[in-house]
Amino acid sequence: MRVCAGLANLRRPAEFRVVRKAIERGNRKPGFRLNQFSVQTNHLHLIVEASDRIALARGMQGLATRMAKALNVKALIRRARVRSLPVPVA
Repeated sequence: MRVCAGLANLRRPAEFRVVRKAIERGNRKPGFRLNQFSVQTNHLHLIVEASDRIALARGMQGLATRMAKALNVKALIRRARVRSLPVPVA
């Protein structure tokens, strides 16, 4: 999961706390479990388990939304997009 260019470093203490809290809250969803994560400067590496494709999609979408809102409101005080759009595969 990658964030938009120009966003602050996700490994800074304030941003890392926000990301970690969003991950902890997202791990409580039935059918979706985040096993491991690694926070890089502008993206996250995630290893997740899900009961099916729908649970995976909803879990990832919820996690991305939680992180984006938390980073916007608490850490960065911004209203622009946080998550970058997926790169189309040719």
